[in-house]
Amino acid sequence: MFGLQVFVSIYGNDRDVERGFSNLQKMEGYIRKQVGGFLTIRRTPQIRLVLDDSLERGARILSILQDESVKKSLERQKVRLSHAAFLMCLWYCAFHAFNRSTRL
Repeated sequence: MFGLQVFVSIYGNDRDVERGFSNLQKMEGYIRKQVGGFLTIRRTPQIRLVLDDSLERGARILSILQDESVKKSLERQKVRLSHAAFLMCLWYCAFHAFNRSTRL
């Protein structure tokens, strides 16, 4: 049997995220049945839901980069973070997160 990982982001406080993800996990069978109705293959893949916190980690990195003490430290070292460099860092993180998530 082959499987499918579905990465899910849930917004809210920790309690809401826990409850929402728990409820989604209880619905894995229903989701699999619905997906199976659209597929033209003999066996429907097992569905495994994975909580994705990459947006939260990205926001945390952004807040660190925008912190005044970090900016001053970077200025002292004469390092300038341009918008392009920041986007390049985000692309790099997203690329590796995608590659890690597509392995079955």
